[in-house]
Amino acid sequence: MRLWQPYFIQEASVTVAIYMETTRITKREMKLTILRLIATYQGKSVSKYNFIGRAPFEGDLCREFKEAPTNAEKQLAGRAWDELVISGHLEIDYGQLVREGSNCFLADKGRYALEKGALDDFDSALLGINSYLVQLRDGFYEAILSHSANSVQQAANSGREFLNQTLRCMAPEEEVVKEKWFEPDGDSKHRLGVNQGHRIRFALDKCSILDEDDREFCRASLKRAGKAFQGGAHATKEPQSQKIRDAMVVVELVFKLMLKIG
Repeated sequence: MRLWQPYFIQEASVTVAIYMETTRITKREMKLTILRLIATYQGKSVSKYNFIGRAPFEGDLCREFKEAPTNAEKQLAGRAWDELVISGHLEIDYGQLVREGSNCFLADKGRYALEKGALDDFDSALLGINSYLVQLRDGFYEAILSHSANSVQQAANSGREFLNQTLRCMAPEEEVVKEKWFEPDGDSKHRLGVNQGHRIRFALDKCSILDEDDREFCRASLKRAGKAFQGGAHATKEPQSQKIRDAMVVVELVFKLMLKIG
């Protein structure tokens, strides 16, 4: 089944809907799919082009989807494959003379990723907190890299949810209110008066971030990023993509610092 998403443009005072092919799978899911299917070859190298396939000779991706992948899905698979090589999850088979570099083996790092369902240490940490956080992170990057209408605004929404939900998981309200320093915020929408500042402070304490410069960096960075996401999510026109990207980079940096990920 083909998946299509409307993309609206304004031309000569007439709104025109152009339907663009989309994918039924995120890049992260595509990477894990590639690793899983290559693992079935039991040590033999696999051709990138045979894996992706081309009509009428469709490959592993077609068998996985039970139908020919869309062009958008083939493009996604190609990018995911290349990134797996760069990240060391796949190793190039230099014994192949035809299209050298297109045949790859599953590397040890790839096997580990399959076992854990995580592509990096940050993935592993988020999965250990709540698997939904990985989905929110995926959703951000799928939106920001999309060319669909309001994609940056959608990314801002996903980024805001990722920030807020991660903090809620790291700083549950019922634990925050037990702290001696806790004072309810009368303006908070939460029934117990917990606000984002409370959550950040609790998470920093819980993660043993003791250096005051580091604590201030984390506090200020998360608040700025939160404002950027909030503004982007409620913007009356498409927000600046780079501003939303930068906010997510900072959020990930802060959470990696908290979770002791190098």
